[in-house]
Amino acid sequence: PGLGVQTTTGPATNAYGTFNGTSAACPHVAGAAALLLALNPEATLAEIKAALIETVDLVPALTNKMASQRRLNLPGALQHVYQRTYPSNAPPRIISDPSDLAATENTSATFGVWALGHSLLYQWQLDGRDIADATNRVLSLSNVTAAHHAGEYRVLASNSSGSDTSAPAVLTVRRLGITQQALL
Repeated sequence: PGLGVQTTTGPATNAYGTFNGTSAACPHVAGAAALLLALNPEATLAEIKAALIETVDLVPALTNKMASQRRLNLPGALQHVYQRTYPSNAPPRIISDPSDLAATENTSATFGVWALGHSLLYQWQLDGRDIADATNRVLSLSNVTAAHHAGEYRVLASNSSGSDTSAPAVLTVRRLGITQQALL
């Protein structure tokens, strides 16, 4: 962030606006640091800083525009702190569930989840049944149809110490002016 960041403009206007620059980026980094500290309240300032710096994404387009040429990677920083804070035999913990989606028939839909843990394995389910070969953090569906794809999606994150299941996310598929979704 740092260009066109949406924010509130203050109580006097009760509206939203955008702003640019380091003043726009700093609140995101401060918020990320707060989340890292919430995950590990015993972390030192140096440990939080290291987690933020060691997990950034290199963005070549930022060359000569900023000192680091990198962008904040909050999921990476959270994983960094988690792996140093929790023992390798700790069970996984889902920190961001997939979101409900709506798609038009024959388009695509993508679900994602963020989980913390060591040596994670993923298994996506549709209406309680495993989806073959759906074993990544992200589930991408192409050419969705109401008959085959509408329903309730969950993902199971597991390792040798246990598992955690996401909250459900519903995929609604629109077809010929009709909306079909799973009956919950």
